[in-house]
Amino acid sequence: MASLLSPGVISREIDLTAVTPAVASTEGGIAMHAQWGPAEKLVLVTDELDLVDVFGKPNNVNASDWFTAKNFLSYSGALYVSRALPNDALNSSNGAAGILIKNLDDYERQTYTDGEWAAKYPGALGDSLKISLADESTFDSWTYKSLFSEKPDLDGLHIVVVDEDGLISGDKGTVLEKFEFLSKFSDGKSEDGSSLYYKKVINDTSEYIWSLDHYPTMIGWGDTADEHLTFDADSGVASHKVGSNGSSIMLSYTTILDDSSPNTFETHTLTIERAIGDHDNDPVTPDAAIDFDGSEFSVGAVVSQTVGGVTVDGTVQSWTWQPVANPNYNDQIPEDPITNPSTLPREQGILVVVSEEPFQTGSGAEGVGGYEVSAVSSSSDPGDTDPIITTLNAEHSLSNGVDGTISKALDRVSAMDLFVDDELVDISFLLGGEIPTDDKSIVNKIFDIVSSRQDCLGVISPERGDCVNAIDPAGDIKDFRNSLNVGGLKDLKGSFMVMDDNWKYQFDKYNNLNRWVPCNGDTAGLMAETDLERAAWFSPGGRSLKNVIKLAWKSKKAERDVLYPLGVNSVTTFPGEGAILYGDRTMLKRPSAFDRINVRRLFIVLRKTISRTARSFLFELNTEFTRERFKSTVIPFLEEVQGRQGITDFLVVCDETNNTGQVIDQNRFIGDIYIKPARSINFIELNFVAVRTDVEFSEVVGSV
Repeated sequence: MASLLSPGVISREIDLTAVTPAVASTEGGIAMHAQWGPAEKLVLVTDELDLVDVFGKPNNVNASDWFTAKNFLSYSGALYVSRALPNDALNSSNGAAGILIKNLDDYERQTYTDGEWAAKYPGALGDSLKISLADESTFDSWTYKSLFSEKPDLDGLHIVVVDEDGLISGDKGTVLEKFEFLSKFSDGKSEDGSSLYYKKVINDTSEYIWSLDHYPTMIGWGDTADEHLTFDADSGVASHKVGSNGSSIMLSYTTILDDSSPNTFETHTLTIERAIGDHDNDPVTPDAAIDFDGSEFSVGAVVSQTVGGVTVDGTVQSWTWQPVANPNYNDQIPEDPITNPSTLPREQGILVVVSEEPFQTGSGAEGVGGYEVSAVSSSSDPGDTDPIITTLNAEHSLSNGVDGTISKALDRVSAMDLFVDDELVDISFLLGGEIPTDDKSIVNKIFDIVSSRQDCLGVISPERGDCVNAIDPAGDIKDFRNSLNVGGLKDLKGSFMVMDDNWKYQFDKYNNLNRWVPCNGDTAGLMAETDLERAAWFSPGGRSLKNVIKLAWKSKKAERDVLYPLGVNSVTTFPGEGAILYGDRTMLKRPSAFDRINVRRLFIVLRKTISRTARSFLFELNTEFTRERFKSTVIPFLEEVQGRQGITDFLVVCDETNNTGQVIDQNRFIGDIYIKPARSINFIELNFVAVRTDVEFSEVVGSV
């Protein structure tokens, strides 16, 4: 503690406001196959619309698990989905082959050399996508011109993502996304300072595509504005910034070789050998003299890029520029333009600087030596070829997406690894979905996870064949349940598992047919619904299932008497009541308070809440003051639970009796919390007693 050596005041703040935090108790988790969506990443969906948007619609492969997720969401508002992905799945791309990009982290780890675009997620669904883009040169003839208010200019781009085959939207040619006034420059900014760089905008915001790499022939894409080289398709001008290097200036320009293949280029370098002028004190200006190949001439200033001048032997020759649509170069560029100036057919005026090679022309705009320099793009054989307009290959249909060879068990077991760490994801239920026939690996994985975490319940249903069209469903379900004892379901950890006994028939509006779906999504959903309407420590038994056309089978009392002691809850029907969850057992076989769902969930909530409260006491001193603070934080919470019927009584012990000197010396802190849980009613006895008229009820009450 600091002390004062002279008069003064020290003020401190000490926080004694620790409270018991609220804990979420309605989130579920499921690992499932999907046509779309990120893999090896947990995604929180809040309703059916979210599920469709992120992971696509159900199909014959994933319908059971997809509708398990959908059914859970119809009762609750939050479900973490882990997409199961086969090893051979691929994203669609516009390259020579598909490419595997599982999620954002996977995208950022890789480098790309084959193609410029890829589908956002793995699967053949990406083959339905098309990317179409236009810049200033191609906008006027662009198919999607009407979707935009005006053409982009300079470095601008418009991009649309199209559902070309209609597999995503249901309608061929639907525009799924549009992006306007993006920039080819990496430092392109909007008025509010946000990035307009096309790769960043696409990769940050598109739900359907990745931008992989620049067009290899489009020099300058991804550069900053100061170092870019872009193409003006109307004038054929390629411009970029250059600076002086000693007494030389290097200017690269590009020639298109083939009109039918606009990505075929040839690059040339024009060297201005020496710039006359004092580089130390007088940088090269637009009118400085330049010695090029022994012919001295000066670079004249360009006015609005419409007039240029060249000094030859002291005489200024001016070239006037005329906008000519698709002109032919024949006889219009002289073999020696220094001595034979001619009218050049360009839509913008260019000041021409000539190299030794005939028909290859460069141009100076605003001078050299750190100023902007431009070069004209022309045919390599102007005597035989019309001038070529530099354009984008504007449309790319994606292909080579692969769903992969699906393993209903192995892929999902691997996807469940994301639920192992309770510090990374907080869930209350882990849904089994469909258990593949004769493969218990999914059940064993769920059991391992919930037994390790001990803060959530695994919820499963029998195999389809045990219920749907089964001759002896009760016997088959009993055999299935008994086969799950491997892994320790007989001990207390079995109380973290819940099992129902049925499948339901429900309508699939996305494919216009009815499907059989396991009921574990509904069972978990009813528990979540109970949380929202009452509390986790109330029983979900007796609640009605939604979206049920019919059940796979209806249990009788004798069959329930066999299954219920095994921890199997019946989903059955009663006249006028619909399908209901008729039980609240966990899969713990031995008699215990924890063989009931409400008690197990009560202790999960208590442990989560009080454990998080206890974290605020870490690194405090183990003194009587700290122990009293702990009790004063926990006791009000338990009193609230007691007032809401969760417990009948409790006791918190945190004093010198359990925090002995030895415990304190070991840097430990012990709080013992004794709980008397409230019990749900499972069995009702009604005794109707007939008595004589002259008998007083007080004489017979309690004697029966």
